[in-house]
Amino acid sequence: MSNIMKLRLVLLVLTITVIVSCNKPNSSNIILGEIVFSYDSINSKLINQEFKYDSLFINRIGKDSMIITRYLGGKGYYFNTTFSLKNHLFYENRQIPQVIIEGETETSIVLIPTFMQNDTNFIYIPKDDFTAFFVNDLSLDKCKYQIKNNNDEFITIKQSLIDTTYREIYYYDKYYNIYKYINTWKDNECVYERKE
Repeated sequence: MSNIMKLRLVLLVLTITVIVSCNKPNSSNIILGEIVFSYDSINSKLINQEFKYDSLFINRIGKDSMIITRYLGGKGYYFNTTFSLKNHLFYENRQIPQVIIEGETETSIVLIPTFMQNDTNFIYIPKDDFTAFFVNDLSLDKCKYQIKNNNDEFITIKQSLIDTTYREIYYYDKYYNIYKYINTWKDNECVYERKE
């Protein structure tokens, strides 16, 4: 390999390193640990009291993963959703159980882009048939995702296509720190904000 080719290769590697380094979020601005959200009754309109408890806790584990725990009302009713950071956006790691021979199940994982810093719209339709039995199951069925970049504020809107009155709205900063969550269904609107 000639000296000119070696020099070009070194410059290419340095350029790629600088670009990748500049695009990574600064880990010093990531809020680690559990983030507690509180119900904001001033900005909320609530008719169905049971809907109030559709709250969430966010646990940031390092800079590249988080778990959102959704509480569904009542003691012990909750589920965890894991998100992982890949290529500068957080994917929901949706576990899809599949029935195998003789009643045993196997789980596959579908990655759904959920938090990012670019404007985008897409529709997620589960591969297998899914029936929503409860209000909160609407977020697991056919949904339209809209992600907006508003300067340094980012918004993800997840709207059910089964019942279009059901929406989940997340507000977050460029380090993917979620600071506000709005949940709507029919005439209900629940607003949750991060406790400082």
